[in-house]
Amino acid sequence: MAKPRWQLWALGWLLALAALAFGTDAWQQADWALAEATSAHTAAPWPQDLVLIDLPHDADPAVFRPRLRELAKLLAAQGSAGPKAVVFDVHFTRVNNDPALPPLLAALRALQATGAKVYGAVDPRHPRSGQPWPGYAAEHEPQLYEGLFDGQGHTVFDQHGGLIKYEPRLAVGAAVALSSLYYRMAVAHYNRPLNVPDQP
Repeated sequence: MAKPRWQLWALGWLLALAALAFGTDAWQQADWALAEATSAHTAAPWPQDLVLIDLPHDADPAVFRPRLRELAKLLAAQGSAGPKAVVFDVHFTRVNNDPALPPLLAALRALQATGAKVYGAVDPRHPRSGQPWPGYAAEHEPQLYEGLFDGQGHTVFDQHGGLIKYEPRLAVGAAVALSSLYYRMAVAHYNRPLNVPDQP
């Protein structure tokens, strides 16, 4: 007995939807939407003693770094009433003989003198391929990352709908992993146990 025509159309429609979903990232988006809808987790309230600095990037360090210096000076002027931790969600590239660097270093040291811990973000991705690579440090300013910051880490994450996913330890090469800046902050300031599994 032949199937009614509407059942054939319905079957064809379902097969077309399945092909579309699995041929694109639609099924991943649906998965993220379901995870968001069923998650009992909510974002923690923002701590009042933590300052996050993320200025719009300017490719010219002579413009960008003085803006960051002025922010650091304003925070340092608050003294002990200021923040306990300051996070620069900024990738400081290596610039030879940059006249804007010494004043920035001085402002950040003045901020540290108030008791604040200063953290910096790194970009572990290759400038051309965009993939994580073990030589990322060559692109970063050593006087900041090696001589001044109290901690550093990556800020690479994926965002889908209302959810953010990041790797606490991002593989950047064979047997080389870089801690997330969020992970470092959680351990240093928010009592995250070191033995918690490093799940995304």
